[in-house]
Amino acid sequence: MNNRINNEESKKFVFKVGVIVAAIVLVFLIGAGLLIGIFLFVGGKSSLNKMAENYEVYDAEIYAKKYGDKIIKELVLNYGKDINQTGDEDIGGLYQAIKHNNIKAVKFFIENNAHVEIATFDGTTPLVLAIEENKPKIVELLIKEGKANIYGVYAKETEKYPIYCAVKNKNLNMIKILLDNNFDLKRESYILSYAIENSDENIVKYLVENGADMYSYEITALYQAILNLNPKLVEYFLYKGASIEKAGGTDVYGNIMMAAAGSKFNNSNDKSPVDLEALEKSAENSAKITEMLIGKADKNIINDSLEGKTPLIIAVGNSYIDTAKILIENGANINAVDIEGWSALSYAVNNGDIEIAKLLLENKSKIKDELLIAIKSPIVESSINIMKLLIDNKANINYTDENGFNPLNIAIESGDMELTKFLIKNGANVNSLMQDGLSLIGYAIAQNNMDLLQILIENGANVNYTNGDSWANTPLQTASRLGLDNVVRILLTRNADINAVDMNGNTALHTAALNSQLSVVKLLLEKNPNLDIQNKVGNTALHSAVISGNIDIVGELVLKGANTKIRNNDGKYPRDIARANNSAAIFEVLREAENKNINQ
Repeated sequence: MNNRINNEESKKFVFKVGVIVAAIVLVFLIGAGLLIGIFLFVGGKSSLNKMAENYEVYDAEIYAKKYGDKIIKELVLNYGKDINQTGDEDIGGLYQAIKHNNIKAVKFFIENNAHVEIATFDGTTPLVLAIEENKPKIVELLIKEGKANIYGVYAKETEKYPIYCAVKNKNLNMIKILLDNNFDLKRESYILSYAIENSDENIVKYLVENGADMYSYEITALYQAILNLNPKLVEYFLYKGASIEKAGGTDVYGNIMMAAAGSKFNNSNDKSPVDLEALEKSAENSAKITEMLIGKADKNIINDSLEGKTPLIIAVGNSYIDTAKILIENGANINAVDIEGWSALSYAVNNGDIEIAKLLLENKSKIKDELLIAIKSPIVESSINIMKLLIDNKANINYTDENGFNPLNIAIESGDMELTKFLIKNGANVNSLMQDGLSLIGYAIAQNNMDLLQILIENGANVNYTNGDSWANTPLQTASRLGLDNVVRILLTRNADINAVDMNGNTALHTAALNSQLSVVKLLLEKNPNLDIQNKVGNTALHSAVISGNIDIVGELVLKGANTKIRNNDGKYPRDIARANNSAAIFEVLREAENKNINQ
């Protein structure tokens, strides 16, 4: 029994010792924890202080940190930093807090009376930024707690106003938040037009259903939808009771029929080629809208014009063939012309739209200068086919405008030999002139273009044509002056008049001799020209050769029988000129020739 009592007392003792030890350990741990906590607090405070010393309120790095809100508090509350301080581009702390979605920091700014309307250099306010960044919680904070102006403050750009920013970003949720906070759409007369231009159908419809006025802006919602070629919205506005009669128009884009024809996208303004692929959807939409309007609108407006451009001219300029068909079927004036004198056919030809051109010609479109337009068209691959179509429809292939341009001289000047052949084959006048008045043969010679010369001559060009040359030079005289042996040879085989004279009385032989063209002189002499023709100052070809000082040409002429005893108007023989020019060798050749003639 005593043993049992001793065991129990031993257990009690051990238990007491254990409790005491545990208590001591617990006290130690609590003390250590307190020490560590104090150390960490002091260290953290010291670290926070150090960070605060190195930052400004507007530094972006602050707001990306986990404890960024604490740093900003330290800066403002303990370091006296200006809560509205801004840095580069007028960006402040509130901006950075929103940008980094640091809601705690945003709340701190609001609670400490930060300026919630402060804008960056480009007009971005905190509210606009939150909308742009799609941060609904911050938007709510700014409006409800920060009392941000839901209508925005003055900005240079429309999208820097809250509602317009939300519309442009197609953010229906942001629009709902603004409306839920009592935004009155009737205050924004431009909002529907802006939404039609910059957003999507769902946004536009939501705005209308929530009170946006379809007629409040100078451009009605219906007109804007037509102008943007949006058939879904046109249909919607008509369903909502929009009046076609009240749709209006503008001085820039015209009435609703012009808008439906694509006046906003009018390709006819600069006469550049149409990008058909890019405009395919627009063409489809234009036809749909035109079909919607044509039976309801006043038919008289179908032939209204803006700077002469009717809806038909605009549609054709944009390559909208289906729209053109609808307009023609409903009485569009097919021969109307704009202030530049271009008709719908002119634009079809310029764009290389052969199917539209066929449509217009089938409906009695008149042809004037469309061949010229076709040949100048940047749509090269279709120009031949367009010209064939026009020629088949009795176009004047030799039409020449007031500037002297005709299809053939344009083709020749552009160096397009295939087109040149095509035009000549179809009756183009090979004796017409270049724009500057030079004959086509004269141009070919001046360019030393043997292929062109051959084509012109083979097709009946007059090889003795002088019109357009200021000195009345024939092609042979021009080629002789330039020393173009091959051209001279071709012209001589085509019976060019070897003895024709220019306005100074010079023959081709005179010209070749005076310009020391020995090879040309030899070619001419083979055709037995008149060697003794005198020009207006009385010089023969031999005189000209002596003047040039070319002994070889003098020799060729003498051998061929040129008369050495002809005086010019100054009474001088060729040898007199040689003596005056100190050309002893030539003088000797001439003296020997004279002696030979005397002896004979």
